[in-house]
Order: sequence, then C-alpha cells, then structure tokens
Amino acid sequence: MRRGTYISPVAGKITLRAFSESWLASRTFGPTTAEATELRLRLRLHIWPVLGGKLLSQVTPSVIQSWVRGLKGSASSKKIMLTLLSPILGAAVDDGLVARNQTHAKSVKAPEPGKRKIEPWPAEQVAAGRAALPGRFQIVCDLGSGLGMRQGEILGLATTDVEWLRKGGAVVHIRRQVRIVGRRMVFAPPKGGKERDISLPESVALALAAHLEEYPARPVTLPWLEPGGQPVTVALVLTSAIGKAVNRNSFNTFQWKPALGKAGTPASRDNGTHALRHHFASVLLHGGVDVRALAEYPGHSDPGFTLRAYT
Repeated sequence: MRRGTYISPVAGKITLRAFSESWLASRTFGPTTAEATELRLRLRLHIWPVLGGKLLSQVTPSVIQSWVRGLKGSASSKKIMLTLLSPILGAAVDDGLVARNQTHAKSVKAPEPGKRKIEPWPAEQVAAGRAALPGRFQIVCDLGSGLGMRQGEILGLATTDVEWLRKGGAVVHIRRQVRIVGRRMVFAPPKGGKERDISLPESVALALAAHLEEYPARPVTLPWLEPGGQPVTVALVLTSAIGKAVNRNSFNTFQWKPALGKAGTPASRDNGTHALRHHFASVLLHGGVDVRALAEYPGHSDPGFTLRAYT
C-alpha cells in the first residue's frame, strides 16, 4: 500500500466479458462502425465462449495458454486472438482491477506460423483456371487476379460498390464480405473491419460488364454480422443459379476444386482462391508499384507483412 501498487482482492471480481464490453464501448470509434462490429464478432466467437465467464482475477497465464491451445484455426489466427485479448487486460491494469497483464507472462506464447514460400501463379495458370470454371463463376478469377479481392469480398460485391464513371478513373469499393457464422451466411465488414477502394482497370471492367450482361445482378438479403442481425439487401454481382448468395464451402467443393483438376493444378492449400491475390500482388510488384501502395490494394494492415510475404 505504501508503494501504491496494492490491488484490492475484490477489484478483479468482474467477468472478462462484462469488462470487455465496457472496454469496447469506450473505444474512440462508434459502436456501429465496421471496426467495432469486427471486434465484437471476434470477441463473441473466439474469446467469450471460454474466457468470458471468468473473473478478471481468474484469467491467469495458464488459463490463457490453455485457451490459445484450444483455439481452432491457423497459428496466425490464434496469434491475432491473443493480440486482441492483450489490450483488454491492459485496460484492466490501467483501471486498477488487476495487477498485471497476464498475456505478457513468459509462459504465454502464441504459436509461430510456419514460413511458407509463396509461388504466384503465372498468367497462363490463372487463365486455365478461369476457363475451367462454369461461366457464371469465371468472374471470381477476374476479380481475384485483377483486383486482389478476397473470396468473401467477391461473394459480397454489389453493383452499387462499383463506380464506373468516377472522375479520375473507375473504382471498386470493398465494403462487405459474405461470411459463414453458425452454418449460416451473413454479410460482414471486410477483414479487419477496414473498407478500401481499388482502381478498376479496363480489362477487369470489361470482364465485369460482360458478366453482368450475361448474369444480371440479383437482390440478396442476408443478416448483418450474425444470424439474428439486421437484414441487409444488396444486388450481388455473383449469385447462384437460383439467385441466392454463393456459399463459399459449396463453391470450393463443387466449382473451384474440379476446375483446378481440369486445369492441371493440384487441389492443395496453396491453390485456393487466395492464389489469385498472390498473382495480383506479384503483377503489381513486377510493374513497379511500391510496397505501401501494394499493401493498401489487397487490404493488408501492415506494409511490413506485404514486404515479408512477397520478397
């Protein structure tokens, strides 16, 4: 008490969920912004189910490490969840509720993702994959390789997101993606909650216009962020044959993988639709685009990640 470091035993008797909800509400962004909704979704899906009911004083290093080990997904996604938990516990320290941020303990270690060498597809491989897809789905290759869009962003692209006649050049606004939450499709903000704009080159604009002429956009209604969320209706560029949003699992199983086989490309982890983004990045780098600009186009949060990935 003389040193001023005393923490009352009752101070930490608030659940992690209750404190994280107040922490989220106190952030500088508004509660309905894309960043806030993305954070809330990650808390609800990955942190609260295991740690939400525990008191702050009960969130010890061993509890955190056990939670990290039990998380599903890749090593990088587990690291992201630990990075999200850290500022919440840091805020609890600042508020005098706990003495230490336990995510900083030496025994708490995030798994290190294995280093994988990226081998971008050459243009011929992209063209072969596109030709092997049914006509309705060829636009996936056009948008992935020509704009660097993620699969979910392609599935969530609406006609109102494309500014064909913008002064200074046409542009595509990346505003939403289609995600699967609890086996149901929902609209959600782009990865990281960050919207972005991408210049629309003429080649992709022509492909997009041809697609919409043959397969007109259809209005689709999905809940926002979670199955019980506010319904949102947009005219999607890519829909199923019956005018519904395309389920990524069905697309990968019944469209993408068979197309890879026809094109002579192995159906491996490295040859998912993400390979189209790698092609996009490699083309821009080859064309002399600087790393900072390149990081903005595909929506990377850190130019350093872009540099490390594509060196």
